Amino acid sequence: MGEPDLRAAAELAAAAFAGGQAPEAARPLGEGLIHRTYAVRCGDRDLVVQRLNTAIFRDPDALTENLLRVTEHLASRETRSQPERRSLQPLRTSAGVGTHRESNGAVWRAFLHIRDAEPARADADLSTLADAAAAFGDYARSVSEIPGPPLHTILPGFHDFARRRADFEERVARDSHGRAHHASPAIAAARSACEDLERLLPEASVARLPVRVAHHDCKLGNLLVDAASGEPLCVIDLDTTMAGTWVSDFGELVRSSAASAPEDAAVDEPIEVDLAAFAALTAGWLQATGTHMVEAERRALPLAGARLALMNGLRFLTDYLDGDVYFRQSRPHQNLDRGIAQTRLARAHLARSAELRDCVERSSS
Repeated sequence: MGEPDLRAAAELAAAAFAGGQAPEAARPLGEGLIHRTYAVRCGDRDLVVQRLNTAIFRDPDALTENLLRVTEHLASRETRSQPERRSLQPLRTSAGVGTHRESNGAVWRAFLHIRDAEPARADADLSTLADAAAAFGDYARSVSEIPGPPLHTILPGFHDFARRRADFEERVARDSHGRAHHASPAIAAARSACEDLERLLPEASVARLPVRVAHHDCKLGNLLVDAASGEPLCVIDLDTTMAGTWVSDFGELVRSSAASAPEDAAVDEPIEVDLAAFAALTAGWLQATGTHMVEAERRALPLAGARLALMNGLRFLTDYLDGDVYFRQSRPHQNLDRGIAQTRLARAHLARSAELRDCVERSSS
C-alpha cells in the first residue's frame, strides 16, 4: 500500500508553529517506521514537523506532556556549550499548545531543527559506538531523575516479553490472513528460541529488576551527532520514554548496533554478534550508568541483546500475521524477513552467551 504525500499538510502544520513566518516547500525527512516527518523552512528558522501515528499513539496529549517534561528537564540540566543543540526543542503554536490538529483529526508537532547534525551512522567505528552508548546511558540516567509524578505510560507493555509472546501465539492461532502455514518454520524457530532464552534469562528475574525511566528505542539512528566531528549531541525519538528497565535500553542498543547483518537480512545471509562492537557498547554504557546499576542489572546485560532481538522478532512476526498493519514495509514480506532475521540474531547471542558475559565482567572490573 502506498503512503500518502503529506507535504502540503506538513507546510500548513509548520505555519501553525512558525509565529507568522511563511513556510517553504516541505521535504520528507528520515526513514522512521511510525510517524511521517518533514523538514520545512519558515523565514529564518528550520523546523522539523511530524504527523503523529495516532493509531499507535492514541493519547497525543499524554505523549506531548511527557515530551515537554522530558525536554525541559534535559535543558535545565545542560551545562555544555551550545545547549540549543544538546536536546530537542519542541515548539508551541500561537495558542500555546504543543500540537496542531487538522480538521480531519490528524495531529502534528514541530521541533527546531538542530543545525549541523546528523544521525549516528550504523557503520560507526568502535570508539563512536562507545560514545553513543555513553550518550544513551547519560540520557537514561538523567531522565530517571525527572521530579514529580511518573511519566505517562504511553504504550503499556511495550517491552513486556511475556505479553509479546502471548500476542504472537494468539495471532498464530487466529491466522486472520492465512499466513501461518507460510510462516510455520519461522514460528517454530521463534518458539524454540523463546524456550532457550527463558532457561538462561528467566522473565521472573527480569521482572525483579529496578523500574527506571527508559528510552525503549536506543538505536544509533535515534542519536544526533555533530556532522563534522561525530560528537554525540542529542538523543531523539523520545515518544517511548516512560517507566521500564535499563536492560531494555542496553539490549535494544546491542540488538541494533552489534549485528553482522541488517535487521531484515535474507535467510541465506549469515548473522553473528559483533563481539568487538558489543564490547565497545558495554564499555560506553557502563561508563555512564555503572555506578547507578545494581548487580542484578549487570547480570542481565549479556543476554539483553538476545532478549530484545527475540522480542522484536516476535513483534515482526505478529505484524506479518496481522497483515502488516504496524511496521511500514518497503517490499512484500519484509516483516516476515525481519522476524526470521531477529530470531536468528537472538540465537547468535544465546550461542555466545559465555563470551558476552566475560565481556561485561571485564568492563565492570
